[in-house]
Amino acid sequence: TLDAATLQGHDSVNATVTAQQLVLSNTSGAVGTGAGTGAGTLTLQAQGGKGQILVATGVGQGSSAQATTVGVDGFANTQLTADSSVVAAGRGGSTSLADGGTGTAGGLNVAGNLTVDAASVTAASGSTTALRATGKLSTVNTGKGTATASGLGAHLLLQADSIQVANTIAAGSGALTLLATGAASGKASGIALQSGASLEAQGTTVTLG
Repeated sequence: TLDAATLQGHDSVNATVTAQQLVLSNTSGAVGTGAGTGAGTLTLQAQGGKGQILVATGVGQGSSAQATTVGVDGFANTQLTADSSVVAAGRGGSTSLADGGTGTAGGLNVAGNLTVDAASVTAASGSTTALRATGKLSTVNTGKGTATASGLGAHLLLQADSIQVANTIAAGSGALTLLATGAASGKASGIALQSGASLEAQGTTVTLG
């Protein structure tokens, strides 16, 4: 588990963290201070075992949950690599884009480019999570294993200057939002769905009793 407000890089150092299951959280609710000064690559990878990376931000439960974020700063590129899936399991906030906003959900905020290499990006039941990057956000699947099934009723937001999707992104019976914001600042923007892309937020039949 990496439990912190910010993961910072300095100089041009490349850093790698590997575990069978890697959890990103910020249980203190702190806001990151200072800024990284590096230009390297941060690689967070889940290999073997469950092969999952969980973005499990937020504190509290239910209606009292408060959103928190894990920031990445001082790396030009951040890579999330999971044998199975990257699972969005945040709590608190909203992914609503009402009134031209970008949502108040917590999650992972990357300064730079973010690449997700996994069978899927899925969301835990009832979660509210955002994956944000100030550069390009790309999802790919370079022959990963079995995807983790999506939970129900989740809200998942992917936001970046530009977004490129080439794997499965799922928020079953929930809300899935992709927001490309680069045009507002004169940067390359747009959402590209490439071979292998599947966006899934369809309803699910649940049998009670």
